[in-house]
Amino acid sequence: MDEPTTGLDARAAATVMRAVKNVAETGQTIVCTIHHPSIDIFEAFDELVLLKTGGRMIYIGPFGQHSSHVIKYYKFTENAKEHQIYLSDVFITTTSQRVKLH
Repeated sequence: MDEPTTGLDARAAATVMRAVKNVAETGQTIVCTIHHPSIDIFEAFDELVLLKTGGRMIYIGPFGQHSSHVIKYYKFTENAKEHQIYLSDVFITTTSQRVKLH
């Protein structure tokens, strides 16, 4: 699905993503591109594929509860976890930087 929540308010986006999650729970694989989701929608996904410019894959794997796997992978500080950083903002910064990642 290409940006199924674009143009929707938070409530409508949550409704759409609940319906998508219900389908996924039947065993269907669903792939979505979502730009700048709310934290609730962001953490509703089971796995993340994060691409850098040019299609270079820089993370593929599970989110974990409260994004714990992603936080551990990128070695975010305890302070960042404590303040519930908005990970999609971090990913936008990460994918646009010219730094070598894991």
